[in-house]
Amino acid sequence: MMILYIFEQTRKENILSLMPTEFGGGISFSNDEIISQSLNYSYLYETLISSLSTQIAEKFDITFTSAKVISRVGVVPLVHFFMDRLIRLDLMIRLNGKVAIAKSEKEYKRIDSIDSFCKDVAHSDDFNQYLLSLLAKIWDLEIVSFPLKAKSALSKTINGEGFNNHLFDDDYKNRFSRKVGYLLRRTSKYTGKIPATTMVNNETILFQKGLYGFGKFSFLDDKIELSICEKDLTIRNKIFNYVVSESKEDIFLFLKSVGFRFDLLNEKIINIFSDYLSSFFPTSLLESIIINIDRIEKRLKRYKSKTIVSCGISLSNQSAILVATAKKLKRKVIGSQHGGHHGYIKEHVWALEGEYAFCDEFITWGWRRFERIPGNNSSFNTIRLPPPWLCYRVEFWKRVFRNKVRYPKLKEFDFLLFSNKIYPLPVAPSGAHLSINHIENFASTLLELIKKCRDKEIRIFHKPYNHLTFELIPETHRKMLSLGGTYYKIADRLDKGLTPYLVEKAHVILFDQPGTGFLECLACDIPTMVLWTRFFNTETPWAEEIFKKLEKVGIIHRTIDSLVNEIMAFKISPLDWMENPNRKNVIKKFCNEYVWTPKDWAKYWSNFVKELV
Repeated sequence: MMILYIFEQTRKENILSLMPTEFGGGISFSNDEIISQSLNYSYLYETLISSLSTQIAEKFDITFTSAKVISRVGVVPLVHFFMDRLIRLDLMIRLNGKVAIAKSEKEYKRIDSIDSFCKDVAHSDDFNQYLLSLLAKIWDLEIVSFPLKAKSALSKTINGEGFNNHLFDDDYKNRFSRKVGYLLRRTSKYTGKIPATTMVNNETILFQKGLYGFGKFSFLDDKIELSICEKDLTIRNKIFNYVVSESKEDIFLFLKSVGFRFDLLNEKIINIFSDYLSSFFPTSLLESIIINIDRIEKRLKRYKSKTIVSCGISLSNQSAILVATAKKLKRKVIGSQHGGHHGYIKEHVWALEGEYAFCDEFITWGWRRFERIPGNNSSFNTIRLPPPWLCYRVEFWKRVFRNKVRYPKLKEFDFLLFSNKIYPLPVAPSGAHLSINHIENFASTLLELIKKCRDKEIRIFHKPYNHLTFELIPETHRKMLSLGGTYYKIADRLDKGLTPYLVEKAHVILFDQPGTGFLECLACDIPTMVLWTRFFNTETPWAEEIFKKLEKVGIIHRTIDSLVNEIMAFKISPLDWMENPNRKNVIKKFCNEYVWTPKDWAKYWSNFVKELV
């Protein structure tokens, strides 16, 4: 009998991998299938959230609006993980008949935080294997202890020693001045009026512009030591048996919509799904929720302001407790964009399900039009403000290139290739991002790119997102090195973000999607191109026109041939290419919409803060 692992790179006749590998196999979904599934997931989430919110509000005596926040943070990741692996297992059985499930190394009985759950979903093959053993009961599949240790890349080092995130670089040049700046910002929690939390790489820049302190932003530390209680199985079983029973028809409708065929197994699925939710809904968001809300409430009650500002709203314990408390106190929650994709990437699921759903208003980098959550009538207002960190980076890059030839004809490499992060196991929830679903396409595209560039004597300096990239495609990696020869080199350090060292290495920064780095390049006049084949994401309908214009001026490319031709044209005269009036006009139009960086950006933020006071 075939033995099934969640992810297995060893090619043996009696071994199956549920997830695809660089060699193919497994069960994968195309981008179109993922988008279609996401719509169906959203309707199912809303049904379960509504039912669970009523139960939590009643059983724990909290407001319905607070309970709805708690429910969403728990339901969305838990439901997606269960259903995604269920759908894949169903398809695997249809292709191969009954299989045996390799036994996980340990049992998982409880989850205390949704953050640890999401981490295990994306990175722990053993946790995924355990879920397969639960799902195996639906088909009465055998669970076997198999001696072969899965050759998984998931347990290896991801970033390496000394990793730096240059997206958080600022003007504090040494450890001492950083510490002083940090302490000064923290004093604003006693002097400021508007609580601002998790402002990530904007915090330092806003502080430098005088936007923290008297009558302005106040540093709010929303990190609390979570209270963890023992599971109350009686109340859990009552809640989740009720929720799943009430939502039964919607669950069946969802399964039918995604192609599940075994109607005779529906009741088994319902029972196992109910037990799964009861087991894994985080204790910090159920038994301990009142204590955890009380801890944040004490901090928020210090402020008279009816507004909270945050760049870090997400499907996390921290966000769940902060937003639930804000809803209880009837405070307005203003979220803020802190990276690319917003407004122009279709099915940006983390924003749709984990940011927008919690916000009353949302600060954007220029855009006003956005996707809405299917089945959810809630909406928010957009606030158009320049991104402080990117405005800072515009000035930073001007200083870097001062007294230098801006676009020299000779550089060591032609392309600095930034390949995207690959999620080794589908995260919960999943949407328009590069994951193991697309590993075969990703590998073949890299090989074709390196071959065609070598044939044209185009030199590539490759900075993969992390070490995990090549551990997921070891055979492809070997071929890339062989094919590229002297025209292909891999960076020694895999830090995050652009640095002067990297930019000065190559003529053009090449991305595989238009993300945050791409926006930085456009805003800062750094030569950039994107090989965007759309196999793992695509643009929103209203962004199609501007991306067509970016294609016409040689910035966005659907094919490798088009990209190769453009870099050859660029090398003739980098300065002429960058100063082309038509190209500059298209870039300006795009930046005005999606990465607005005016010189007087602080004035807009100052006016925004004044309106909140």
